[in-house]
This record gives sequence, structure tokens and C-alpha cells, in this order.
Amino acid sequence: MQEDDARNVVEEARELRRQLAPLVVDMRAIADRFPMATIARDVDRYRNALLAAYDPLAEMRRAGHLELLSQSIADFTRTQHAILQAQNQFVLPQVTELSKLLGESNILEGYARQAAESIQTPWIDVSNMQRSIDGFAKLHGIGSALRSLPPFGPDLSVTLRSDLGDWREESVWPQADLTDVLGRTSFYAERGLNPDLTAFPADAFRQIVTAAGLQAVSPPVADDYNVELEFGEAERDASFQRNNRAHDLLQRFESRIREFIDERMTTRFGPRWVDRNIPHDMRSRWVCRKQQARADGERDHPLIAYADFTDYLPIITRKDNWKAFKGTFGRKESVQESFLRLYPVRKSTMHARLITNDDELYLHVETMRLLKAVGVSSGEE
Repeated sequence: MQEDDARNVVEEARELRRQLAPLVVDMRAIADRFPMATIARDVDRYRNALLAAYDPLAEMRRAGHLELLSQSIADFTRTQHAILQAQNQFVLPQVTELSKLLGESNILEGYARQAAESIQTPWIDVSNMQRSIDGFAKLHGIGSALRSLPPFGPDLSVTLRSDLGDWREESVWPQADLTDVLGRTSFYAERGLNPDLTAFPADAFRQIVTAAGLQAVSPPVADDYNVELEFGEAERDASFQRNNRAHDLLQRFESRIREFIDERMTTRFGPRWVDRNIPHDMRSRWVCRKQQARADGERDHPLIAYADFTDYLPIITRKDNWKAFKGTFGRKESVQESFLRLYPVRKSTMHARLITNDDELYLHVETMRLLKAVGVSSGEE
């Protein structure tokens, strides 16, 4: 291994240790009080964090990097043991067993039953089989609703609110520590996310959301509206594949949202809308970033290409701008809710934090919804 590679691995390992530290403390406290066989039940509230942690740990172990974590090997051994306990709580039933199980449920019918039989990794929670069936069925219901209903019509908004939580009361961006896995898990629960939707191992969850039509495909990037000035090398070079997939999707998604805003605002207010229809401090930030990019030898982009994620919603919902967007989004509260649901995972992704099943669900549902609304077709370049 080259010296630079080794240094990068050590830095990644240090960051992983920092992120998992609260989880290790929780697991140690639980293990001291209860037999290991009961851990999965007693830490049910942290299940997504446990399962999300499995992917990067396994990736590092396959690459032979875990030996570099000698200072924390006891903590990681304990944590991996807990993760495996959670993983082993799930089974992949035989077709005949699944048919019998589904036969006892009136929830899954037709295509959803075929999709359930296509899952190739353990996904049925042996301690609560009905929960697994319910979560699977609800994910298929969300996928069907996204395909068949107007993306910001009242029916879809109500449908999503029942399982993803009601975010309408949030008038500002969430102030919780959204880069902390357990903090984010608790925050989502407080907002009303149905835990049945994501109570699956990471691999199973990925297959389930794909079968439900909820695996968002990254759209072609809008080159003129794509810059990454705010992200450093550490963020861009994050090794965890789940984070990288989310990063790529969000980068392409944001380039399309910027393009959409620019086109709508230009059509309604003319090409100089950035001089009159956004706050002065917002425009100043964009101008400074563009000047810095130009000084670094980069080609010019439209000014909105230098916007932050938190800039989109204030532009869209501003009183004098709303007339340009009302036909697309219908109600301000609905588009606000959509962007707010994306904000925690966007913040975590761009800071190279662990991505959970909860994060992926919000990411896929809301990017699909917004891209459909603005008329962008998904598909790889």
C-alpha cells in the first residue's frame, strides 16, 4: 500500500470511529445490562443506524483496512457483534414459506406479491413478520402513488405525509445535529417517519425500494448549472459507496433544479431577475463564488449555479416570485415540505457522513417527486 493510500485509509478510519463513537457507547451500555441475544429488540430505535454502519465496516474489512484500527478494535468488535445480531434477526424465506406468509396477509396482491418473491436477501424480521410485510406493502404504495398521481397534487401530499411525516410546520431549516446518525434517526422519528418503511437490512432495503419503483435514477447533469465550490477534497473523495451514490444523485438533481428556477424566472421576469428578485446578500454570495471560480480559471456559469441548497426554497416561495412556480407546485407548503425532507440527507451526504435507510427513502421519494414536477426525465447519460 502506498504512503498516500495508507494515510487516506487512516483518515477514513478516524472519521468512521468518530461517527460510530455514540453508537459504541450505547451498545456497550446495553451489552453490560442485557444478554447479547436481546440487543436487537432493546435497541430497536437505533436499528437503522446499526444497519447503515454495516456497509462501510464491511467495505473496509474487505479492503483489509480494519487492521489499522488497533486503538479501537475492541469497540469495533463489540459494534460489529451487535450489527450481526441485528442482521441475523432477518431471514429470506423459501418461496413456499413466503407464499404461506403472504396468504395470511391481505395487504400484498398482484405485482407486489411477485416483487416480494423476487427479493434475494434476508428481509423478513422473524420477531415481527407482520411489520416487514406492512413496511414492504407501504413502500410499494408510495411507489405506485408517485407514478400515478401529480407530484404536488393534494392526494400525493397527504399520502406521503401519512408515512414520511408532517413537515409543514417547519418554517426554517432544521437546527438539529443532522450530521450525527443517531441524532438524525431520532429527528426523523419526531417528524413522524413510519419506522416500518426502513426496518430492513441495507441490502434488502435497496432491493425492496428498487422493486417498488423508488430507486431514483440520476438524471443527466445540467452542465451549465453544475459547480461544486462548497465541497472540499475530503468530501469528494469519501470512500463509502452509499454516500457516493447519494452525492451523485444530489449533484445532478441540484443542477436540474437550478436550471428549472433560472428558466422559470427568466421567462416571467426577464434575464436580469437575479438583480431584482432575490435578497441582496444572496446575490452577493453568488457573485463572490463566481469571481473566485473565475480567478481559479474555471469557465463562467449562470449566476444561480453558485447557489446553496438553502437558496432554492426562498426563491421559489418568495411572494413576488411564486407566480412563476405556482403552476408547478400548487401550494407553497407542499414544495417547502419536499425540500425540507431533503435537507438532512443533503447536509449529511455533502459532509461524507453515514447514510441510513431513512435518508435513502427521503432522498429517493423527494428527488423523484421534484424531478417529475419540473419535467426532467431520469436516466444515465
